Amino acid sequence: MDVALLVLAVTVAVVAAVGALVFAGSAAERRRAKALAAWAEREGWRYDRERPELVDRFSGDPFVEGRSDARATHVLCTELRGHRVLAFEYRYSSSHHDGRQTRTATHTHTVVVLPVPSGAPVLELREEALGHAVLGPLGVHDLRLGETAFDSLFYVATSDDGFARAVLDEDVRSWLSGAGAAAVPFRIHGDRLLCWDHRELDAERVRASARTMVGLLERIPASAWEGAPKAPEVRP
Repeated sequence: MDVALLVLAVTVAVVAAVGALVFAGSAAERRRAKALAAWAEREGWRYDRERPELVDRFSGDPFVEGRSDARATHVLCTELRGHRVLAFEYRYSSSHHDGRQTRTATHTHTVVVLPVPSGAPVLELREEALGHAVLGPLGVHDLRLGETAFDSLFYVATSDDGFARAVLDEDVRSWLSGAGAAAVPFRIHGDRLLCWDHRELDAERVRASARTMVGLLERIPASAWEGAPKAPEVRP
């Protein structure tokens, strides 16, 4: 076979294979969207296939800063025990060059957001210390509460120690150390409480997470919000 014809044949085969993968992925996404829409209709939630305005609405982990191909898809909304719930799948890709080749990775997260009294300082709770460079400009620093059992399980970062201690009172700490551990990681800032995990969105898991976050909100003393110094809202 002529070399030029061989190159052409290989190119056509590669293009066809890529096209088949893209089509298969699109078909799988369509089936998934249809299933989520059916679940939402059945369970009394609202479903949107994609909401681009959500991509730049949030900051901090797990969101990427600056220009990216990030998308906010499979959006679910409802009201649970008087609290509005917003959940969506946040996905973006990143590239890393190791000196020999460039590798591209896709990052997928499920995000659940609930409103809180406006103007709350930053309070983030997680199970590992990863640093808080993204939140650094907001004056966030690490805080140990002085309770050995709790401090051994969680890392606290906050822009206001008094607010953090008021939110994480004895009852909330006890709950988070037991049945409420699924609430972690979470972040309170401005007018929202946000939690996330590093998996694609699953409707039943979203519902369970929403119930857990409502449980957290219902345990936070009203005095924590009333006595907190007001930070600017983070709504764009």
